[in-house]
Amino acid sequence: MVTAHEPTLIELSELMVEHPGLEMTGAGMVPGWFYRIDDSGIWTREAHPDECDCGGDKVHLRHISALYIVEAYLAAPEQFS
Repeated sequence: MVTAHEPTLIELSELMVEHPGLEMTGAGMVPGWFYRIDDSGIWTREAHPDECDCGGDKVHLRHISALYIVEAYLAAPEQFS
């Protein structure tokens, strides 16, 4: 989930869903990392008091990887067929 907190400050977080079977029993947002977007469109991680403190860098880096995949798909969806 991408949330804009300011025009150039975004949070990349995660939607968590509980489903012990086929039925969803709960859902909620998990805090993420914050990024500042510069004039060139480059995202730079920025410390923020509301960021996730889980210490799981690999989890948060996967969120960035997922955005790369979405961006590639939107640019050329036929390559994903």
